[in-house]
Amino acid sequence: MRVALAPFESHVLKLAAADFKGKGHEVAEIAGEDVARATEALVEKVVESADCLVVDIPKSLSFVRVLVSLERSRPELFTGKSVVGLTSIASWGRTQRESVSDADETRRAPTPGALPILEAERLLMTCECSQVLCHGILYGSGECEAGLKPLFDEAFNEGVVTLCGEGANNLPLVNCKEVVQFLDLAVTSRLAKKYCLVVDENENSARAVAEAVAESFGARVRAASVGETLLLEGPGPAEHLHLDLKPECTKVEDYVFQFSAGLASELRAVAADYIGSLGYTPRAYLVSGPPGSGKTFFAKSLCERFGLEYISKEAVEAVQLTGEVEEEIDEEKALLAKFRVIMGKPNIENKGYVLDGFPSTVQEACKLFPNPALQEKPEEAPPAGEGSEAEAEAEPAEEEPEQRALLRPGVAISLRAEDSTLQERAAAAAGGDAGDFAARNSAFKKGLEEDKKQLQELLKRLDAQADDGEAEGEGGEAGSKAKAEEVAQASALGAYFAFAGSKFVDFDNNRKEVVGAAAGAPEGGDGETAEEGEGDSAEPESEFSPLEALLGKIEGEAEDADAGEEAAAETPAEENAESAEAADKTEPQATAPRHVGTVDTDIDQLEDLEVLVKPVKAYLARELGPAISEGFIKLAEARPDDPVKFLGEFLVQKAGESSA
Repeated sequence: MRVALAPFESHVLKLAAADFKGKGHEVAEIAGEDVARATEALVEKVVESADCLVVDIPKSLSFVRVLVSLERSRPELFTGKSVVGLTSIASWGRTQRESVSDADETRRAPTPGALPILEAERLLMTCECSQVLCHGILYGSGECEAGLKPLFDEAFNEGVVTLCGEGANNLPLVNCKEVVQFLDLAVTSRLAKKYCLVVDENENSARAVAEAVAESFGARVRAASVGETLLLEGPGPAEHLHLDLKPECTKVEDYVFQFSAGLASELRAVAADYIGSLGYTPRAYLVSGPPGSGKTFFAKSLCERFGLEYISKEAVEAVQLTGEVEEEIDEEKALLAKFRVIMGKPNIENKGYVLDGFPSTVQEACKLFPNPALQEKPEEAPPAGEGSEAEAEAEPAEEEPEQRALLRPGVAISLRAEDSTLQERAAAAAGGDAGDFAARNSAFKKGLEEDKKQLQELLKRLDAQADDGEAEGEGGEAGSKAKAEEVAQASALGAYFAFAGSKFVDFDNNRKEVVGAAAGAPEGGDGETAEEGEGDSAEPESEFSPLEALLGKIEGEAEDADAGEEAAAETPAEENAESAEAADKTEPQATAPRHVGTVDTDIDQLEDLEVLVKPVKAYLARELGPAISEGFIKLAEARPDDPVKFLGEFLVQKAGESSA
């Protein structure tokens, strides 16, 4: 059968096209721009080339008018053909709340914006060969503007879902895939009625829908009156999300709903489809390091920046299991069970998480994120005669797939700082007394040695399996092992995750600006203004952001900065003596990402001038904005071999002229 879809940009018709092609139908896709400027010649060509034409009415109002006019003037073109109009429940928007069915089509009242749609529907229904299929508010398969997308967008991007009013109104929902199945029934002439309704059979209050969507992304529900909604920044909830209707789905003989349980049962898959449609990959970070290195500060900062779930060992231990479960398992297994409860939350699967110092050892990492390649191979199964005992022993292994399904950290961050810096931060956090810092730091270092031994044992196991011919994908595993051994020089815990493909970031967190941040993080302070009174307030260092520096390192920007330093070090010593001295003084600044910025818009272009002495940098930031622009013009004219040196000398010259 030849099926034409107009316009093919329609969310449902895209899905229908794939379904029809899979069933062997020939599909013609009519572009939206052609539908918008429909002419009689175009519509005639479409009708002649297809056995069935499916039109998304709200997106094809002019096309429908031309189609009906053509059917009246040349009815012979439509002999043996069928036209299916797809429309939305908005054309029922002002109908009273009582239950309605397709038989009530003549008494429906649309929302103001849907009046042209209702007129087009009824116009199309005057054609002998036509049917109209009215669907509920769409969800699933990536979401669309005619469905729950406004709620999903708000939850994902803003961390809130706006609920207008009390949310007691019933939203008539339907899964997009269910609509596609009904379209197939219409195309194959299995729908006997002129007008059909396709909606979920269960009820969905607006509040229940908002809360379910919010939970999927760790968002909160924001209650607002109709008046308040108009004052909220950004687009408010779509008009169709204010409907209050209980329609009854058209009955079709021998047809069984595939999604009869409704949105609640499908929400995990629906949210995953939405995430996939955005091309978004959930972010997962592990932050580790010695006490006082700033783990909590960076973990919470990453959570706030990207809307992620914060997970610490304390948060895991606080999870409540059922009494029976906690009585039956030991403390270690209980911790693992609680961890799986947290990791199974929808918002973690959809957006991601940050682990604050947990797991803290390779042994913990093996239990929470087991790697099959580094695990001991199970013993051979017993003889067939002992089948019942074998089955009993094999039952615990059924938990393994669930454990492997957990989202692994994509980035393992190892923070480091000098012991003196760590002790200073510990004292600041404790009000001047470092307390048991020495003992905690000593225990941490001892744990590092244990981690290295544990990792080496795991890698030796990998070698033994390779010798026995049990390892698969030797090239890939060999590469992973080499990477793990390289990372292990800095962090055995990071090496464990690097072997599984995680990115490892070794971050030097010695800067003074982070002292307050690390110490104050548990109390919720940002701490980025520590030691505010020290130094020249006009200097660019006051703009340093620890989080931006870390993100720059993660994104690889810090590597570019390091390369720039190496290039500067290769220049003649006599030409760079003063610059080298300044670079030594500003060495901690080198890890900052380039886009952190300083104080002026033009200054952002001077990232390669970090070799200049600090007084000159401060002066440039305050006074030489116009000179910078002039310098770049001179640079373009002269095209020197060393543009950084040329521009630096030019600006120093301008500074001297200005001082004179």
